[in-house]
Amino acid sequence: MYNSAERGEQVTGIYRFGIGYSNEILKHGIREVIEESGLRPAFRAELSKAVKLAKYVKLK
Repeated sequence: MYNSAERGEQVTGIYRFGIGYSNEILKHGIREVIEESGLRPAFRAELSKAVKLAKYVKLK
């Protein structure tokens, strides 16, 4: 989602991914998902925020 997102919307893609797949991300671990995705480690914080938000929001 990050690579295919429009400029300025990349982090939004990380949030969408984290919200949509929060259960699976928690099973495998945020660090492992970031490493396997090829994203920079700095995005771990953004993915963590999205996973935490998942219990409060739904994707359209």
